[in-house]
Amino acid sequence: MNKIIVIAILGLLWTGIAMAGEAKAVIHLYSDGALVPQELNGVTFIKQDKGPYSIDSKEKIGSDCWTDFSFTFIPQFTGKVAILPVGVWEKSPTKKNINQVWMYYDGLKVTGSTLKNGSFENNGENWSLCGKTPKAVIVKDSTLAADGESFLAAWLGSTYSQVIWVNKDVPVNISFKARYNETVPAQE
Repeated sequence: MNKIIVIAILGLLWTGIAMAGEAKAVIHLYSDGALVPQELNGVTFIKQDKGPYSIDSKEKIGSDCWTDFSFTFIPQFTGKVAILPVGVWEKSPTKKNINQVWMYYDGLKVTGSTLKNGSFENNGENWSLCGKTPKAVIVKDSTLAADGESFLAAWLGSTYSQVIWVNKDVPVNISFKARYNETVPAQE
């Protein structure tokens, strides 16, 4: 029986102060099998004691333009991987709740597997909405989209997901474009 790798990609998540208009990009990878990072373009790969692998940008990125990111990993098992681009985890000043750090994602591409509709066209066809309110949305705006006419607006509490199939020892590269949108302070 194949082990299932579940990777939750917290696609470029920007932590930081909203007034500054920039934050770090972060991606979390959830897996029941070990992942071996191979190539990290401008990002750092950290394994947390409990929970996900965390990939974050070395530099903060802003809201003025799309930023390209990519990383490669080698699956230790053949199985399924769920991709979930989300916003970064950021505590409110009182540390009771989390702020909503909204991110934009577009142009997701995968080599070593197959991802469908990485530009979120046709109302996010091939993607499934998950999470709580406020809900993530597929925005149709060709003047703002990085790839095609649509893009994803998501935060840590709500995003869209897609499952891909990966094969043991076959390198998988995930690349995407992201930009910071806004931080909505937590309701205390």
